[in-house]
Formats: sequence, structure tokens, C-alpha cells
Amino acid sequence: MSLISRLLATVLLCQASFGAEKLTLEEALSLGLRSNVSVLKEQQNVFIAKQQVRESRLLFLPSVVFSADYARGYLEAPLYLNRESVLKYLDKSYDGRDYYGISGSVVLPVYTGGRLRKTLELSKVNYSKSRAILEAEYEKTSLDIKKAFYRTLYSDKILNE
Repeated sequence: MSLISRLLATVLLCQASFGAEKLTLEEALSLGLRSNVSVLKEQQNVFIAKQQVRESRLLFLPSVVFSADYARGYLEAPLYLNRESVLKYLDKSYDGRDYYGISGSVVLPVYTGGRLRKTLELSKVNYSKSRAILEAEYEKTSLDIKKAFYRTLYSDKILNE
């Protein structure tokens, strides 16, 4: 007898012995599906797979980068400033004491060898697989709960006769 069966049997027998309101099949199914660890784990897997599909879609968007820098210095010797795209040489006759720069870039991959499209396709397949596993777990758990419910009803009827 599974854990669900024992738990449901205990709840129903306690209700019958104390004269409490009896649990209906729909209430038992709702309670069992909300508290089953396997169902909760598969729901989490579906959520993760859905997030992976969203992330895969974002790979097709351009990446935007903005950067700014500021420095203050006193030149005693010539100085090379190396930024992402510009190399500057400042000799010691330069009067400015403040060095600053602002840059921005937008990068959109034109061709990645199909890597981005395959990533999206694989994440969609993983999402479909996770949904199918969740549905199977729902059905398995529902069947277990229904078996336990009817077994408990039968036991209750036998005890009350």
C-alpha cells in the first residue's frame, strides 16, 4: 500500500470515527495533487523548461553595451590609454588632467552556424517533454488517489456493517 493510500485511509477513517464531514473524491484529488512531491517536482521542471525557452529566444536579440570611464592624473611621462576600440597616446605636454571616455556598442550575430536556432529547438523539445512527464505524473497520482479513496470507502463500509 502506497504512502498516499495510507494517508488517505487514515484521514477518512479518522473523519468517520469522529463524525467529521466526509471528504469527497474531488477534494481528495485536489488535496493529493497539491501535496504530492512528484507532481510538485515536475511542475518545477516545466517552469524551468519554459524559462529556458524564453532565454533561447533572447539569444536572437542584439546585445547592447554602454561604458564610461573617467580618470584624473598628472603626467610625468608619456601615457598610453587603451580603451576597447581606441588606443591613445598622450605626451607630457598635454595640459588636461582629466581623462574620460564614453563608448557604446550593439552586437548582433549574423551567422552562428545554426547554434542559436538549435538551442531554441532543443529548449522547445525539452519543454514539451517536461509537459508530457507532468501530465503522466498527474494521471498516475490521480489513479493512486482514486484507488486509495475507493479502497477506504470499501473498508469503511465493511467496518460499519
